[in-house]
Amino acid sequence: NSFCTLLEPNSMAAPAMHQAPPPPPPPPRGTGGDFQARSLYVGDLPTDLTNPEDTLFNLFTKVGMVVSIKVCRDINSQRSLGYAYVNFQNPADAETAIKNLNFSEIRPGRQIRVMHSQRDPTLRKSGAGNLFVKNIDPEITTRGLYDTFKEFGTVLSCKLATDDDGKSRGYGFVHFESESDATAAIDALNNKTVGTKELQVQLFKKKAEREREEEKVFRTVFVKNISPDADEDAVKKAIPGIETLFLSGHPQHKTKFALVTMDTHENAVKLIESADAFDLAPIQFEGTKLFICRALKKRDRMAQRAGPQSNIYQSQGRNVYVKHLEDTVDEDALRAQFAPFGTVTSVAIMRDAQGNPRGFGFVCFDNKESATQAIREMNGKPVFSRRPLYVSQAMHKDMRHRILEDQRKNMMMQQRMAPMGGYGGPGFWGGPMMPAFGRGPMPSGMMPPFGPMGMRGPMRGPPGPPMGMPPRGFGPRGPMGYPPMRGPMVGFQSGPPPPRPPTVSGITSTELSKMTPEEQKNALGERLYARIQEINPQQAAKITGMLLEMDTPEILNVLEDRSMLDSKVSEAVAVLRQHAGGN
Repeated sequence: NSFCTLLEPNSMAAPAMHQAPPPPPPPPRGTGGDFQARSLYVGDLPTDLTNPEDTLFNLFTKVGMVVSIKVCRDINSQRSLGYAYVNFQNPADAETAIKNLNFSEIRPGRQIRVMHSQRDPTLRKSGAGNLFVKNIDPEITTRGLYDTFKEFGTVLSCKLATDDDGKSRGYGFVHFESESDATAAIDALNNKTVGTKELQVQLFKKKAEREREEEKVFRTVFVKNISPDADEDAVKKAIPGIETLFLSGHPQHKTKFALVTMDTHENAVKLIESADAFDLAPIQFEGTKLFICRALKKRDRMAQRAGPQSNIYQSQGRNVYVKHLEDTVDEDALRAQFAPFGTVTSVAIMRDAQGNPRGFGFVCFDNKESATQAIREMNGKPVFSRRPLYVSQAMHKDMRHRILEDQRKNMMMQQRMAPMGGYGGPGFWGGPMMPAFGRGPMPSGMMPPFGPMGMRGPMRGPPGPPMGMPPRGFGPRGPMGYPPMRGPMVGFQSGPPPPRPPTVSGITSTELSKMTPEEQKNALGERLYARIQEINPQQAAKITGMLLEMDTPEILNVLEDRSMLDSKVSEAVAVLRQHAGGN
């Protein structure tokens, strides 16, 4: 999200809220009418430039009459996004600005790009005539790259990728007005030495196209569950055709993994799809099966982890946390104890960097019912020693922190609201505990029980004792010298108040327990949708469906805790955005 700051010639700081488009490449000349010829795009502005509107105004008014300047900024931080738009009154002045100010240094070492603004998104995104140039000599500047390619036709845009210090990253982009000019530049400059390096020039391809091509030529394969006794020679003997090999050996894990680069793409595909054709038994860890797949880059792994098939809700309710494990317990023993409750998809015992068990682990089932039964049967049961196991649902780290924080706040609240005798004790009117008047802060939404002369509003519960009678809890010689009470008083009860079932937006947990699972989902879905509608009305229906995949107790916690609800909505929005980007 961004907005632009509009600068008029007679007003050096007149902001106007406008939604700014992403930085576009310039248009082909002669398109977009008179306004198109007068509007310029200025890119590669330093984001930390002080008063960029003033700097651009002083720079471009040397060429001609400037009508307006728009510096695009982040809508939240107000930080410049590094590009702006300059509108001239005369199209001829815009052409002069492109010739004279393109690649000029707005700050030492930082050159700006000046070109015609392209308002048509289809032309910007088509990529026609756009070239990708890599292996560029570090000494070549943006202007030097432009001068190299301008001999083959009209260059609309030329950009050299740089780091935060303005140093070249070794690649750039050159956009020609004509596709034929771009083809001529490829034929003449590809694999040609410019400076001290051999240029590589090719047509620009979008990220999705590049990834599809990489899938057709990959040669690196990831292999997991290798026996810890296997060495590089054993792996190379089991898998012929290896060009390079990396074999792990970290003591934290019971098995090894390998990154295998095959000599051809066909052999890599054969290893993945036809592993039975290889003699892999000597390197396979006993009791497991080798996991073989294409080796992914970090960005691809992160995208898969955040994708819809592997999101935070995938194992929700199926993953069980087991604590108080003895050091002698391994994954097989843990799996054997939990297998009677259902199909176990994975078992993991956490270990430190030296490979020593940390006393807890996780068991993941293929359905929630099996996990619930395992928790009910195994929690508090001494299995591996006299010490009973602690078994519960596995939770994400941020959720555990929120629950612990809520427990700490509740404990502090209970300590502040502890019974102090007299008014506000737990037996007063049979209602919830209330701090003694004048001894602590009053809970929000409650009023102190003033006497008849100081009554501010309706009192909660039955009327108090008659005049002249002391409240329950005062000794034989109370503050006013009244005698002690001889019997129970109407309207009072002794002991703690009866527990009240928790309510969530008008529905109690008792009422939920009486409903069928379908009725529970409908009741909770209505309340979730109403809450999410306030936060994200555009995606409320999708987010509600995602959150309903959680267990009922967790949904109740989300409905009670606004911060937890905001966190879940943010996670769901991130998942939806990632899914939309993948399509």
